[in-house]
Amino acid sequence: MSRRNLTVLFIGIAVGLLCFARSERNPYVRYVSRAYELVDDLALEEPPDQELFAGAVSGMVAVLRQRGDVHSGFLAPSSAEPLLADMRQEFGGVGVRVGLDGDPPRVVVVEPPQPGTPAYESPIRAKDLILTVDGKATAGLGLQDVVSLMRGKPGAPVAVSVRHEDGSEEAFQLVREVIRVPSVIGDRHSADGGWVYPLQDDPRIALVRITIFGSKTAAELADALRQAVDDGAKAVVLDVRGNAGGALDAAIDVGELLLPADSLVVSTRGRDGEVLDAYTTTQDGPFADLPLAVLVDGDTASASEIVAAALQDHGRVVVVGQRSYGKGTVQQLLDLEPKHSLLKLTTASYWRPSGVNIHRLPGTPEEAPWGVSPDPGAEVPLTDAERVAWYEWRRQRDLVAAERLIELTPEVEDPLVADAALRLAVDRMQAKLDAAR
Repeated sequence: MSRRNLTVLFIGIAVGLLCFARSERNPYVRYVSRAYELVDDLALEEPPDQELFAGAVSGMVAVLRQRGDVHSGFLAPSSAEPLLADMRQEFGGVGVRVGLDGDPPRVVVVEPPQPGTPAYESPIRAKDLILTVDGKATAGLGLQDVVSLMRGKPGAPVAVSVRHEDGSEEAFQLVREVIRVPSVIGDRHSADGGWVYPLQDDPRIALVRITIFGSKTAAELADALRQAVDDGAKAVVLDVRGNAGGALDAAIDVGELLLPADSLVVSTRGRDGEVLDAYTTTQDGPFADLPLAVLVDGDTASASEIVAAALQDHGRVVVVGQRSYGKGTVQQLLDLEPKHSLLKLTTASYWRPSGVNIHRLPGTPEEAPWGVSPDPGAEVPLTDAERVAWYEWRRQRDLVAAERLIELTPEVEDPLVADAALRLAVDRMQAKLDAAR
């Protein structure tokens, strides 16, 4: 029997067993199986099984999207693996960040290689143009295509050729290693490539930024807060601007660090509004008494909204910035078949401790209580141009080595000059510390 026929047989058996188990409850399972068999057997153009499968699942997801669930999705293996790597906060690679630049766009190295990685010991430099990866030209490829070529199994070699900024070209081979991606970062780089948390203008206050909620976020945050306190910080500005979320468990674990015992962090509800789970802290968090401000913006979503809402509802923080995105639904990542495609399926909604669902459905009016809003008097509105300027300033500052800060203009060197929301949050923390004297 051919491999294709064997695959069809196995799929048919699996679908048949599923139909037998569920047909009494839902005859459409049987109809879908029949449609698959007809297309596979009779279509003029013989369709690949994998494409038929992906098309069927994508079609079901499209129905959910038409009904307002914009967060469910089907992820083919090429899309699923980067998402899983983000959640794990590690992947097999060489340790460079790349982006698109120029016209036509080409893939360039956007910052110096990460210390301790294969690229750090190689000839790769910031602003290098990536010409080929394993002999495949990058011209005309998308950014994700090039990233996929550079990533791979740790220990496997990868051949790279680059064009340096001076026009010279160089080819070399790297051996991939496990690259760990931090989710908690500070105000500026230290000389050794780490992060400094206390602010230069007032070391009593630290800036701690969470970029994603992954498997290591809570442990990284605990380490960062301990370091900040050891370095003399008495209060912290927790920045979740631009944080699109991540794992629900990570948000709950962060709540365990920052809230007193028996504090409700978040509850989840199912299809009929019944409470599925209520997540409450099990003990006093080690940083439950640390004065906090939280920075949010229109890109703060999901798990980062859970944390901001819980801290706000329990009176632990002042929330500063702009109203958050309003994503109050929970997605599960469900394996579908051996090649690791995933169904990202919305299975619940989450509700803040005050009993409000922060989710914003299409057409939800502005006056509805969706999202996480800044405290009264702590709003810092930004125009689109101001938001872009702030983002570019922050990106440039993150690329600057600590020893070069003294060469920069005050507008770049001093975050309190360039970042109005941070300035307001620091003002609030300074007033709190001064009042406690």
